[in-house]
Amino acid sequence: MKKIILGSLISVITMGSSFAACTYNFDASAAQIAQLTDSSVDRFPIVNNQKVAFNIIAKDGVKGYAAYSSSYAATRISGGEDGDIAIPTSGIFAYEYKIKVPTNLLNGEEALLFAPLAAFGTLNNENTQAITLAYSNNTSTNPNKNEFRLFMNMSGNSFDMPVVTTASGYQTIGIYVNMNTGQVGVVHNGVNKGYVTSITKAFNRLAFANLVGQYNFANNSSYLGQEISIELITDSTKLQNTYPQGTKDICGTTL
Repeated sequence: MKKIILGSLISVITMGSSFAACTYNFDASAAQIAQLTDSSVDRFPIVNNQKVAFNIIAKDGVKGYAAYSSSYAATRISGGEDGDIAIPTSGIFAYEYKIKVPTNLLNGEEALLFAPLAAFGTLNNENTQAITLAYSNNTSTNPNKNEFRLFMNMSGNSFDMPVVTTASGYQTIGIYVNMNTGQVGVVHNGVNKGYVTSITKAFNRLAFANLVGQYNFANNSSYLGQEISIELITDSTKLQNTYPQGTKDICGTTL
């Protein structure tokens, strides 16, 4: 009986270790980020694995924050562009963002802009495209709007999604990519919007980055101290939205 119990425990432990969590850590150092950005950009003051955050401060002009994985940052510093994680090359894969931002339009010259983006590399270590989820609130390039925009390569037509009040206080956006058809779909706060754009070329690796900037928050701004956070969700057990049948996480595990 003891042998049976011991054998069962060993089987459970072995099975458990074979299903490692699908993670992506924003562990690039401040020194690495300094080599990739300018003096107005720092490492996010709050980094907790796949979640990064900062609190709005009083400052004229721009204050920026960035987050990369250390391996991707090292690749970029050395002149490379390829992603640092292998992804499924067929079928559909998905990832999500859980984001906390102001739900109303900012005042006067106050502005927030960020682009959590997935930069994709090809088999030939070539950076060919980026599926970009951008957020803008009262920016000069998108004035009087508080919204998310999903588009390819930081240019061209975008699919726009308004920021709305939610029970959780967070915005949730799921992105799924059909590698067979080249289509990119989006789920906005639980509502599947279907395929809204397309990738321009097949790829097999990706890297994530978070880039955020705040602009002109005065000493008496009502937003001072408010937390702005972005959490990337990649593991099949943590993805909350409903996706097409057979969708996998970025590591290849079916949801």
